[in-house]
Amino acid sequence: MTAPQENIIYSYALKDVQGVSSELIEPITFDSQDGDFIIYAKVQLSGLSGGAGILSIENSAKTKSLQLGFGYDFRNSTADLPRISMRVKEGSSDTSNGGVSGVDLTTAPFEIALHYDCDRGAMNLWRRDTSATGYRWIWENSILAPGFDIEQIRFWNRTSGASGQWSQFTDVAFCKPFQVAIGDSITAGHNAFDPNPNKYDGRDNGLSQWEAHCWPFPNLRNNIIVNKGIGGQSTGQVNARISEAFKHGNQRVYLSVQNNDYGDGVSLTQRTTNIQNSINACVAAGCEVFLYGCIYSRKQNASPLWYIQWRDDYLPQLTGYEQYIEIMDAVKDSSGRIQEQYTCDGKLHPNQQGYALIGQHIESFL
Repeated sequence: MTAPQENIIYSYALKDVQGVSSELIEPITFDSQDGDFIIYAKVQLSGLSGGAGILSIENSAKTKSLQLGFGYDFRNSTADLPRISMRVKEGSSDTSNGGVSGVDLTTAPFEIALHYDCDRGAMNLWRRDTSATGYRWIWENSILAPGFDIEQIRFWNRTSGASGQWSQFTDVAFCKPFQVAIGDSITAGHNAFDPNPNKYDGRDNGLSQWEAHCWPFPNLRNNIIVNKGIGGQSTGQVNARISEAFKHGNQRVYLSVQNNDYGDGVSLTQRTTNIQNSINACVAAGCEVFLYGCIYSRKQNASPLWYIQWRDDYLPQLTGYEQYIEIMDAVKDSSGRIQEQYTCDGKLHPNQQGYALIGQHIESFL
């Protein structure tokens, strides 16, 4: 298996921004329309009244930018010390949300991860789970954000803060993802989470995705599994967009064998061909591939038997992948279907507890 990699493109040990309106600018070159990126950083503020630090990923003209406001609420342009807010600017368009509140930005450096999803046009905010050993991250919020040619990162203090204010950005790393998951609604996290911020607008639960519970490399800072799930898709539809799994410079792909082929009338043979084509494309791009199984529904139909037949008779025909992980082993009842207590709809989609068990089960094989 591939050794875990941080995939760092740019890094900065310390950006110490001293004084009102001060800024530090670092030139970079990255087209956010071509691939995802993740920025990791530790942030600490002076805590002086009105003080706030801003991290801005932008073009050189500052007409397009993705921003985080530390100790600042972009929605009403006011200082808010226990908050990290999110903002997207493009020309006259200015969109923001509340990000996450109740965080301590003054006592010690606060660790965040900012993931940009070029396929959904979304910016995702994660914070480090300090209760865990090693690196684990908690998803907090997201905002729609158009892609553009990034030309600089700007670290700056707000213009009306207190005299003597400072903000420090340390251990900043601009990275490509290391690992990506692709599939249908089980990958996406339905029915409470989706990588598209508009899917469950205002009620996303970041823990309702197996990726939020799977951390196979706790010593790797860049260990977020990027979620490329789209609900309702078949193996053919996923294969049609399989470049989303490998175009980011990542080395590892988790490929779902999908839950929708039976309902879409896909034959067992065509299902196998679709999955093999997806594997081949990922491997050709330099990625190792781990397959994971589907959920055997509680619906009273023949779909579980159909999927089990595929697993037993057709899965052995596939080549080029590292391992197949049967996720039902973590949540099945005596009949082999998902236990009702682990579903959010009583039929198919896991709830937060179900996704946690699935994520931990996948991690145990990695």
